[in-house]
Amino acid sequence: MFRRLLTLLLLLSGSVFVHAQVKTDTVIVFYHQGRSDIDLNLRQNQKTLDDLVSFSNSLVRDSSVRVTRFLLEGFASPEGGYRNNIRLSEKRARRIADYLGTHSELPDSSIIYLGSGIDWYGLADIIEDKDDVPYKDEVLDILRNTPEWIYNEKGEVIDGKKRQLGMLRGGVPYNHLYNKYFPLVRRTVVTLSYYRRDISLEQLAAILDDARVLAPEKGLTRPVVAPPIVAEQEETIVEAIPQSREGIYAAVKTNLLFDALLTPNLGAEIYLGNNWSAGAGWTHAWWSNDEAHRYWRIYGADFTVRKWFGKKARIKPLQGQHLGLYAQVFTYDFEFGGRGYMGGEPNGILLDRANYAVGLEYGYSLPIARRLNLDFTLGIGYMGGQYYEYEPIGGLYVWDATKQRVYFGPTKAEISLIWLIGRNNYNSKGGRR
Repeated sequence: MFRRLLTLLLLLSGSVFVHAQVKTDTVIVFYHQGRSDIDLNLRQNQKTLDDLVSFSNSLVRDSSVRVTRFLLEGFASPEGGYRNNIRLSEKRARRIADYLGTHSELPDSSIIYLGSGIDWYGLADIIEDKDDVPYKDEVLDILRNTPEWIYNEKGEVIDGKKRQLGMLRGGVPYNHLYNKYFPLVRRTVVTLSYYRRDISLEQLAAILDDARVLAPEKGLTRPVVAPPIVAEQEETIVEAIPQSREGIYAAVKTNLLFDALLTPNLGAEIYLGNNWSAGAGWTHAWWSNDEAHRYWRIYGADFTVRKWFGKKARIKPLQGQHLGLYAQVFTYDFEFGGRGYMGGEPNGILLDRANYAVGLEYGYSLPIARRLNLDFTLGIGYMGGQYYEYEPIGGLYVWDATKQRVYFGPTKAEISLIWLIGRNNYNSKGGRR
């Protein structure tokens, strides 16, 4: 009796799963080599996630169903360093958690994610029934029976699973797996566990003898999974991408507000990793009409370091909210038939007593097309520097005063059109993700 009560408590806590009432459904999201961002166009990722969100929402809205656990386990393929693969697999799982947090109604408390590194046993399961793997029996023996690390008496690593697989038969099996089957273990396995509340305790007690605990087998860290709740993943194998990093995310932009004021400008931004980016820009306009004493001249540079945050920023770099520090240096000359104002040394270069500004900015980058974002940014800070007042008289410019600018307040405003650059730096479905 006590055993049954204890088992029942474990069942209700989500640790035990009963064949009849407690169900586990599984889907898989795939990734490019060395990457953790979600490419909705890879394999069936778009359909997989759409079906997963729809199914999980239907469970949340069903008062007779209790979701006990939503486990996201990220994996990596064998190439690459051990520590990098652990970090990469965790980032893959976290990206799915962020995606579900944005798109589904699941409570955060039900979502668990972890990174499990190289999916050795998943790779073994995949090639178990494949006939094209060279020296397949030897490969399976290494995958399933060789320890990940082999130590000597001093505790030093002298061998391991990855080395033995790479050295086997001159590397022929490893190269075949790299090109054809490694892409299938660059994934996050999503396992949803739930049961119906309207089952009676008598019914639960009657089937407790059939209950089973999902536990690791042969060192396998992920739970045994049931058939997918969505369409079966297609078997087409993509060619491995020869890269070991997450790639380059960059952007070229122009501030539409300056463009509207006939002030051409161009900027660039590059993603540095860990949700940091750096950017620089140049503005240059030189319009004049000496006969009417009209003058419009401005040029200068700006530099920005940004920290991206929020759910959208975690799904894909260079989108969502950002907070940054900026610095500007510029010179100008404005005169429209009357008194003129010049910032910076007359006839000097940009750094000759040019005006400058430093401050703190906040903004939001919104996808509007596959390769285009619209960024809204406002900055507040300090502007300083020397400027001159003058009067155009008889074809000459007569200086009236030299002044020092001291200003606190808004010093930056942008509505920028962003062109995304990078192999996988694009938005899906016209900007929506």
